[in-house]
Amino acid sequence: MDTIILGGRVMNFVGAVGADLIFTAVRTTSDRIIASVRFINSSDKSGTCCLKVAIERLDIDSKVSIINSFTNELNGEDLSESLKLALVAVENILHKIENEIKTITNLIEEHNQLYFSYWRSLDYSGCLSNLKTHCETLDTRVDLLLKLLHVDKSRFIQKSNIYKSKPVMINRSI
Repeated sequence: MDTIILGGRVMNFVGAVGADLIFTAVRTTSDRIIASVRFINSSDKSGTCCLKVAIERLDIDSKVSIINSFTNELNGEDLSESLKLALVAVENILHKIENEIKTITNLIEEHNQLYFSYWRSLDYSGCLSNLKTHCETLDTRVDLLLKLLHVDKSRFIQKSNIYKSKPVMINRSI
């Protein structure tokens, strides 16, 4: 999905991409994030306690699960271009979160291979800082997606009410 955002060609490419592809990308990325977070939470090595607390405070597992469920509910609906762009933006930041969590996971695995790893400290502060920033961006993008969805649904309801209303006869014989 990284190739979707290429300068001025975003609208044309997103228009050509089916919503199913976007939903599949969100679902796949979400599943990998959840698996990685569960790996970190199941780690019993020293030095991961603070990391577990930080990840729990960011509430990544719940956020990603809810986003995954929400996009599954949207699957099959006819989406406007702006909603597709918002979904691509959400998938893009989910991908960045996945990469940060993967980096943290690799740091934990490499640290566990070191001699006297239980005496050494694990430095994941840079990754954790990036993860916090990405989670804030995710919150902003999901909020925008929900606002766009609300506007889109309101517009759809207004259009359907116009077509459902009966014509009113005006008596002009006065």
